[in-house]
Amino acid sequence: MAEPRILIIDDDPNLRKTLSDILRLKGYETLTAENGEKGLAVLRESRVKLVLIDLGLPDIPGLEVLARIKADFPGAEAIVLTGQATIDSAVEATNRGAFSYLVKPYEIDQLINHIRRAHEKQQAEEEIAEHHIELERMNAELKTLHEISEAISQTLDMDELVKDVLQVMLRTRIFPFEVCGGIFLVDDDRLRLASFVSLPETALKPCQEIRREQCLCGRAMATGKVVMSRDARQSEAHVLCYPETEKYERIIVPLKAIGKVVGLISLYTEPGTEVSE
Repeated sequence: MAEPRILIIDDDPNLRKTLSDILRLKGYETLTAENGEKGLAVLRESRVKLVLIDLGLPDIPGLEVLARIKADFPGAEAIVLTGQATIDSAVEATNRGAFSYLVKPYEIDQLINHIRRAHEKQQAEEEIAEHHIELERMNAELKTLHEISEAISQTLDMDELVKDVLQVMLRTRIFPFEVCGGIFLVDDDRLRLASFVSLPETALKPCQEIRREQCLCGRAMATGKVVMSRDARQSEAHVLCYPETEKYERIIVPLKAIGKVVGLISLYTEPGTEVSE
């Protein structure tokens, strides 16, 4: 795991250099600033995960620097260092968001232990944020499936069903695409075009039946994986491409039931659309 970049804000040049040298030997990347304003300037210009703040700075009180850091850079942790400790300053530092509070002189191993714990806290918070994003993605997918099932239950007209399904997917904004595409159903070892929307019939003549592994749709059927095509004209696999559809990029999504591919949706996106599987 990568060690965090540390900013040392202290007006004592000897302490700054000594502490910076020690932390570098321990594997940390360090930056230094001699006062509060310069420290805040460094934070605005560089990605810093942890700040060591001396309370007795010459321009801005250390507690004020701490408050501004937590307000403007909430992801950064701060450890307060002071040679004139009081109960009031310790309480105030904690209230303003300091991770911990150390009294000079301190053992370097003690400081390293505080730095490691602050980094572990940051990593835990980042993992929680990532899980939250993943849960939101899963909820969006579940909502899509629910709305698609409702659309299916409310219509038996396949042409209308395709339009409804595409509109549902468009509303959920999983990714941007044109309201243009088709649904294929598996029939033995082939794909049969069930219905389509916003495509000319001439464009789909070659696609009435597609063999397993044939063209992009057949590949998606065989592998059960999403297939993306950035440029149909340059794709050797896209053997059934109709010229009028070449201006689009394609995303082909297998539909599965009990782990088996039962069909697929072929969607068209504008060139340059960024899509993540």
